[in-house]
Amino acid sequence: MLANNINRSQRQEHILIVDDVATNIQILTILLTENGYKVSSAPDGYTALKMVESKQPDLILLDTMMPALDGYEVCRRIKASAHSRDIPVIFVSAVNEPKHKLKAFDVGGIDYITLPIQLDEFLARVKTQLAANTKQKMTQMLAQLNTKVVELIRARHEVPNETIALRPLIPRYAYP
Repeated sequence: MLANNINRSQRQEHILIVDDVATNIQILTILLTENGYKVSSAPDGYTALKMVESKQPDLILLDTMMPALDGYEVCRRIKASAHSRDIPVIFVSAVNEPKHKLKAFDVGGIDYITLPIQLDEFLARVKTQLAANTKQKMTQMLAQLNTKVVELIRARHEVPNETIALRPLIPRYAYP
């Protein structure tokens, strides 16, 4: 079973579930925690936005239809923030209409899963998006590291040049 194939590095990844239906949150929470994921939940869009800023989840599972602030607007706001724009959002909804799926992708969602879920498929999609996000983060970190290495190499080459330029001054400051 796929659930047994999730490696340890992925087991501590944090998933935020956003849904106004408590039963949906409970079922997804049980499923994900039994498969080693850390899970938080929010019952509405406003709470979700606050949690995204404070907890920085690795993945968000987001319902489309919620009161006050629907999932599409929540996703728009997440993607508009520099702090959270790289967090992948998977929409999870009972609505199985193409226009809703297209809207989810238009606002920045990376996948759309309809309820009821198929266990292995659901876990595979979660695992795939978390792995892709990890690879993206690693690529960004490697690029930053590469920039630092280039800066250090340049600085190292500048030091000998400065030493050569200062060498004629040594006799002035040296004791006889």
